Amino acid sequence: MIGDLIPHSKPWIHDSDLQAVGTVLRSHMIAVGTTTRTFERAVSAECCAIDGVCQSSGTAALLLALRTLGVGAGDEVVLPTYVCRNVVDAIAATGAAPSFADVDELGLLTISTARSALSSRTRAVIAVHLFGNSCDIEGLRTLGHPVIEDACQAVGMESRGRKAGSRGDLAVLSFHATKMLTTGEGGMVVSAHPRLLDRARALTSPSQHPSPSVFAPMSDLQAALGLSQLQRLATMLDRRRAIAKRYDEALVGIPETTLPADRSNCIFRYTFRSGRGFTALEAHFNRYGVCVRRGVDALLHRSRGEDDARYPIATRLLETTVSLPCYPALTNPALDRVCHALRALR
Repeated sequence: MIGDLIPHSKPWIHDSDLQAVGTVLRSHMIAVGTTTRTFERAVSAECCAIDGVCQSSGTAALLLALRTLGVGAGDEVVLPTYVCRNVVDAIAATGAAPSFADVDELGLLTISTARSALSSRTRAVIAVHLFGNSCDIEGLRTLGHPVIEDACQAVGMESRGRKAGSRGDLAVLSFHATKMLTTGEGGMVVSAHPRLLDRARALTSPSQHPSPSVFAPMSDLQAALGLSQLQRLATMLDRRRAIAKRYDEALVGIPETTLPADRSNCIFRYTFRSGRGFTALEAHFNRYGVCVRRGVDALLHRSRGEDDARYPIATRLLETTVSLPCYPALTNPALDRVCHALRALR
């Protein structure tokens, strides 16, 4: 192995972040408060939504969105099988059941694949923007069910002239350490629909709701970090695009390789596909001290014992997709080493 291991993900913590958190610490007002409310408004504005409700994680935000739509026992929620397991965990927490769907070549839920998963028990559809690829939210809304826009990987994404977070009935965001901007842990529900926002806020407030379904607040400490990061979002997006451009150039002419396509302005992960398979590629990058990942860790339908034959595209993507380090904290020497490892695939 060459040099120290380059991690697959790493947050970019700037001196301004340390100063912002320090200011809140010195105020002694470190629980949920005015800074959290300011963060809610600032992120909602970035998403072109009316308002938002912070939560302690993206999973808690998704649970709140589901509860806001009245999802509960006996219901089904349609979602792609090619996504992280936290999505199905949130559905399970409501008492509802997941109904899995295959994806397209970009890893996205489509009208066709979602329609095949609908039933008389369907209460909502979860549409995920993945890696930097924009899901067809407007098309999925024509299926006649509320759509939760999962923008956990897509803060700052713009597609078809609209911002991620403004296109679904509700949208959920994540501010985990690996996401576009971070509060350490944290998430948010945003929406352009006042009635849904009022219900979401009521569900998180013991004073407004006698038996709150979700109570997982974000602290002012977290919100201060998030506000500081939000000020650098445009810079972060630019850096991610610059890294992706270097990888695009390094991958030209590599045999058995499919380069990314149809990306938005917001590149969360740089993924490419290789006919050599993920296991072989992982071993190759390990020799250069580069940590790579699959696109997703596992296919959700397998946890329910469902046959891969029903999900042919997702199954193929799992075995052939490689995700490279692509984050603003990636140094230029580290980027050079990843590109060297890519060129060595020739």
